[in-house]
Amino acid sequence: MSKDVDAMKNFLASLGLPWTPGKTQRAELKASYRIGNTRPLTVERTTVEFNCDENRPRIWVPEFARTSFHVWFEAPQQSFDFAPNGTMLKIRNTAHGNAGAYTVGLKPL
Repeated sequence: MSKDVDAMKNFLASLGLPWTPGKTQRAELKASYRIGNTRPLTVERTTVEFNCDENRPRIWVPEFARTSFHVWFEAPQQSFDFAPNGTMLKIRNTAHGNAGAYTVGLKPL
């Protein structure tokens, strides 16, 4: 799970936000949600919450909560990837039972 925590820490640092354990950070971002190879649902501007917890890092995207999507994206249920010098935090979930695989992308405006 440290890979997921590091990805969130590095993404927050790229936004100029500190990782403060036990606190929630907020940022205005662009978000997209893609199931399989379908066309993504894109939200041009939303306030995303980052729960800074070493044991259970998680992210909340309010627009996705209004659909059948997950309210919280959290490790270890999903994996978080952020490439060094990148601009997008990718959240991936593998297929489970009838639920298809999906990818969420978060990037600065």
